[in-house]
Amino acid sequence: MEPGGIITERPRRVLVTGAAGTVGGLVCRALAARGHQVRGFDRRGAGGNYEFIQGELADREAVDGACRGMETVVHLGARPVDGPFLETLLPDNIVATWQVFESAVRHGVGRVVLASTMQVIEGLPRTPGRVITAADGTAS
Repeated sequence: MEPGGIITERPRRVLVTGAAGTVGGLVCRALAARGHQVRGFDRRGAGGNYEFIQGELADREAVDGACRGMETVVHLGARPVDGPFLETLLPDNIVATWQVFESAVRHGVGRVVLASTMQVIEGLPRTPGRVITAADGTAS
């Protein structure tokens, strides 16, 4: 068992979307340091001790190329700021996530790890010690 309770019997081939972002870059470097074969994917360039593919997550062919041969996908890629829903948020966050999951199925990826964003709860009242739940609904 590795630190943090992660059980691995061998190094894995892992695709990390959003690899040029703050969290994505950290995840890529940490996985590579643990001996995993890492492939980063992002719309912006990135570098490190891992393979990198530059592309858009809403592009089926680009995502298929990135998923090909991977055993695990860590999906961190998204548009992290507000923008016009139809022009920006729909393709970059919703269609992109759908493309990642569909590609993972097509390529026999065994595990997809999905992380969300602060935008999910942005605007909801925050009370120290109180957990936000689905019953709170969405921010207006």
